Amino acid sequence: MKAPNHIAGGTVFTGLFSSLFFGVNILASPAHLITTAVASLLPDIDHTKSPVGRAAYPIARYLNRRFGHRTLTHGIPCMLISTLVFALFEQVFAGSTALAGTYAVAYFSHLILDMFTLQGIPMLYPFSKNPFVLIGNPEVRIRSGDLRKEATIFCLFIAAGFTMKPLFEKGFWTTYNQQFATLKHLYSEFTKSDDLLAVEYIQTHGLRTVTDTAYCIQAKYNAAWLLDEETGKWVHLTYENCRRSFPIHTGRTFDIVTQTLINVSPDSLNRALQGRTLLSLEIQGNQPFQITEPNRYPRTTQNYTAEHLDSPPLFAEIPAQEGEETFIPDLSYIAQVNALQIERNRLKADIEQRQKAYNAAQHQLPPLRAAYANEADPARARALFLEIQNLEAVKPPSDAERERLAALEIRIQQIEEENRLRNEAKRKEIELRNQLRRLDQQPTRLTGIISYVVLSPQA
Repeated sequence: MKAPNHIAGGTVFTGLFSSLFFGVNILASPAHLITTAVASLLPDIDHTKSPVGRAAYPIARYLNRRFGHRTLTHGIPCMLISTLVFALFEQVFAGSTALAGTYAVAYFSHLILDMFTLQGIPMLYPFSKNPFVLIGNPEVRIRSGDLRKEATIFCLFIAAGFTMKPLFEKGFWTTYNQQFATLKHLYSEFTKSDDLLAVEYIQTHGLRTVTDTAYCIQAKYNAAWLLDEETGKWVHLTYENCRRSFPIHTGRTFDIVTQTLINVSPDSLNRALQGRTLLSLEIQGNQPFQITEPNRYPRTTQNYTAEHLDSPPLFAEIPAQEGEETFIPDLSYIAQVNALQIERNRLKADIEQRQKAYNAAQHQLPPLRAAYANEADPARARALFLEIQNLEAVKPPSDAERERLAALEIRIQQIEEENRLRNEAKRKEIELRNQLRRLDQQPTRLTGIISYVVLSPQA
């Protein structure tokens, strides 16, 4: 097979299988294209009239005279040894072996294409000289000098190259995964990718469907976490809510930075979290602390763990009064005082009413007595006498009742004063304990690990 077919066929073969096995796009780098072209012709270095044989004529002449054409350099052992030598030179001079895989595939493409020729090649040379062919019928295989077949095959290679160009550029597995666009294939692409993947997704929320694009930060077989760079919010794709996940290579990178914090104050932790795209957060305190998550009420805890936070929570020390005792006055005496006050008020009202009746009687007696003394009519005198007798029967409150009222007043005052003193002593005792607790209280210190995502700048 002629050199143009080896270059064209080798490019198609290497582009396909380098993408399939190594995830390499040979069109993206001149180094890969040059390596492909040279390696796809290199086995013919044992022929002095081949392009590579003319370029390295002394070596070609020696190999041709010593072994002949399509012998040593057309075997798998020679391919493996030359690939190893190539990799060693690349490691020494370039510090990597990125081109070694491309070299091996391009070299092997030459052997495969020569297996379509009439003579075939001894692929196991020098261990076996038996020829290997891919087509059993000799009439179908390519004869040397058959320009018609060579031209036909060349056109097929050129057409295949243009047709498969998008596959070479995206990569075999990327093209395959994009074709299905499921979470399973997103996970496959994510594990093979060296750059940041943008994901065009369709997600359902009940009856609502969301179509958007976000960056893939974590992926599993049936789930993925995406980051919306504009809003800083996380998108959780699951098998149940994801209808489509189409991966796109961006050429950007991302890092997951893990930072350990030891004995920092809540304010220092808040500053460390500010502006971060938080992947996970694990915090422990030397004593209970207050945590306030977005759109939630503050709560008290001593350990806090969270993942994929859209906004950082706010950490704070527990206000001093929340940990202190509260003075609650003893009001049990009120029922007793109320009962005594009811009795006092009843007795006081009775005394006042009787005193009033007595005063009224004393006011009426003098004129009645004068009228009685001057009355001549016996019947009328009799009536006045009875009225005077009734008024004289009205007596004032006794001294015992007044003493009882005074005793009730004193008892009520005594109970109120005793309880006031008792509550005041209790309040001072609680205040003293709170002061001692404040003196013994240590400052809140937090320890933990935070992980956050850093995206490389857009080109």
